[in-house]
Amino acid sequence: MLPENTNGAAALVVTGGGRGIGAQIALRAARAGAPVALIYRSRSDDASRVVGEIEKAGGRAIAIAADIGHEADVRRAFQAVDDTFGSLGGLVNNAVFAGEPARLAELRIEELESVFRTNVFGAFLCSREAVNRLSTKNGGSGGGIVMLSSVVAIKTGAPGTWVHFSASKGAVETLSLGLAKEVAAEGIRVNIVRCGVIATETRLTQDQDYLSRAFGPGSDGTDGGPGRGRRHRALAVVGGLVVRDRSHDRRRGRAVDKGSLRRVLTGILAPEPPSAWPRPSPRGISRDRRSD
Repeated sequence: MLPENTNGAAALVVTGGGRGIGAQIALRAARAGAPVALIYRSRSDDASRVVGEIEKAGGRAIAIAADIGHEADVRRAFQAVDDTFGSLGGLVNNAVFAGEPARLAELRIEELESVFRTNVFGAFLCSREAVNRLSTKNGGSGGGIVMLSSVVAIKTGAPGTWVHFSASKGAVETLSLGLAKEVAAEGIRVNIVRCGVIATETRLTQDQDYLSRAFGPGSDGTDGGPGRGRRHRALAVVGGLVVRDRSHDRRRGRAVDKGSLRRVLTGILAPEPPSAWPRPSPRGISRDRRSD
C-alpha cells in the first residue's frame, strides 16, 4: 500500500494514464491521497472514466489531452497541472507506442518516428518539465520520476518484431541512468521499472503464433497466464509493493531487488531529503549479471 503522507497537496503526473497500467497507477496513487493528472493522447472516454472513479472515491484528478511527443503539448499539459494543483510531486513516464511488429528491413520511417517521438521524445520532454518544477535548485520541494521500460531493451532486442520499440526503450534506460545522476543532489530520485512481456492491448491483438510464443502454447494472453501476472507485478512495484523481479535503484547507484523498492512511488510522493540519501559509489551503478 502507498503511505498516507503524500507530500502535502503535490500532484502526480501519469502519462498514458487513461487506460491500462497507467490508469491503475493513477488509481493507486489517488487512493493514497495524491492529486493525479492523467495525460492521454486519445480515448477521452477512458480518461474521463478514470477521473470519475477517482473523484467518486473522494480524490482529485484531471485528464489532459496532449501528444507528449510535441513540446508545445507537453508545456501546455504541465501548465494545466500548475494551474489546477499548484505544485508537482512526481512523474510516471508510462505512455508508450510500440508500433506494428515488423522486421527492420520492412520498417517504415513513419512508424519509426512515431515510436521514438512518444517513447523517447515524450520521456525527455515530460522529464524536463518535471525537473524544472521539482528541483530544489529551482525552489522546488524535490520528488521523483519513474520510467517504465522493457526487459527486451537489455535482453533480446525483440528481433523480428519490435526492434524499433526495443531500441526506444534502450534510450529510456540511458536517460534514466544519466538523469538520476544529474539531479540526485537537487532532491529528485529517478527509478526505472523494467517490465517483462505483459498482456497489453498491443500484444493481445497479435496473431496466435505470437501469442503462443509470448504467453505459452495455445494461450490467447487473457487466461491469467504469465502476461497477466507480470502486469500485476509491474503495478505492484510502481505502487510500492514487493515483487520478485529485479530493477535498478538509480538513486543508490546499484542493482537491488525490487523487494527493496517498497518506496518507489512512496519516494515520488514523500521523498527523503537529499541529506538522507546514501552516497553513490564513485564507480556508478554496479551490475548484477543475473539481472542482465
